[in-house]
Amino acid sequence: MTGNGTLESPYIIMNADDLYSMAETGGDDVCFSLGTDIDLSFTEYADKFEPIPLKCLKFSGNGYMIRNVNRNIPDGSVNMFTIINDTENSTVTVDNLVLENIRLIGSDVFLFASKDGKKYNLSLEYCSFTVNEAVYTSEAKNTDGTRNCLIHDTNIYVDTDYCNFSVQVDFIKTHALFSGDIIRHTQIKSELSTIDFSHVDDNYDAILSGVTISDSYMFWSIKRRAGNVSANFNMSSNDCTFSRFYVVCEPISSIATIYWKGQIGTPCFYDLEVLKKHLSNAKIDSGSSSSSANSKNILALTTAQCKDAEYLRSVGFDCLGAEE
Repeated sequence: MTGNGTLESPYIIMNADDLYSMAETGGDDVCFSLGTDIDLSFTEYADKFEPIPLKCLKFSGNGYMIRNVNRNIPDGSVNMFTIINDTENSTVTVDNLVLENIRLIGSDVFLFASKDGKKYNLSLEYCSFTVNEAVYTSEAKNTDGTRNCLIHDTNIYVDTDYCNFSVQVDFIKTHALFSGDIIRHTQIKSELSTIDFSHVDDNYDAILSGVTISDSYMFWSIKRRAGNVSANFNMSSNDCTFSRFYVVCEPISSIATIYWKGQIGTPCFYDLEVLKKHLSNAKIDSGSSSSSANSKNILALTTAQCKDAEYLRSVGFDCLGAEE
C-alpha cells in the first residue's frame, strides 16, 4: 500500500487483500483510505467471507464502495466489520464509505462488532450503506438491558452524521435497527419482515431503542409473515429523544397502533396520508399519558404538507436552511 498511515497521507487500499491487512498494518493512530471500488465477488473472500478488521483511527471510503458481501452462519453471530483497536473506548471514524449488496444471515447480525468484548466509539460520517438482506435465525431479543442492534453489537457506541441507510431485515421478533446511538442529518429506509410483534420489554424490542435523533428522516414498511391478528407496534422505545424528525410508514400487515415513544420536545411529523392509504384504521400514538407535550409535538400531516417548508414552519417545525 502507498501512503504512510497518517491523517495527511493514509495508507491507500486498492484490493481485498489490502482490506484484510489492516489487522497487521493498522493501529489506534493509523489511517486508511480506499483508492478504488472493491468487489468481493471476484476474490477468494466471495465464498469464505470473514469480517473486515478495523484497526485504525480513521477509515475513509473516499466515495468508493465495498460491494457483494455474503456471509451465512445460521447458528452463529455474523458481522461485516470487527473493530480490533488495542485501546478500549478509543474512537474509530468511518467516513465517505459506500456499502452495496450486503447479505448477512445469522442468529444475530451486525454491521460492526467489537473484538473480545472491548468497548469502542464509532463515528459514521457521510456514509451510504445498503443491506439487501439481513436475516435473524433466532429471536435476537434485547430483554436484559443490552444494546445489540443491526448496526452494531452491545459494545459499540455510534455517532452518525449525514448518512444514508437502506436495509431489508427479516426478524422472528422485532429487533432494533439502532440502539443507544446519536443520529443526525440521516436518512433511514427500512423494509422489515417479522413473524411476531409481541414485546417482552418495550424498551428493547423497538426498531429505534434509546437513540437521540435529530434533523433526520425515516421511511419504513413492515410485513407480518404469520397471522392476520391486529397488533400494536413499537417504532421507538421510551428512552429515545426526538427533534425535527420526519416519518413515512407503510405498514403492510394489520397494525392497530404504532407507538412513537420517547421524549419529543420539538415538533416532529409523519405522513398520515400514506399511513391511511395502507391501513385506514391505523394510528400513531405517543404511548405516553404522562407527557402531553409528546402528543402535541407529533404532527399528523398530509403528503403535501410534509413537503411544504412554509407550512411546516407555521406549525413549529424548524426547517433547516440550504446551508445546513
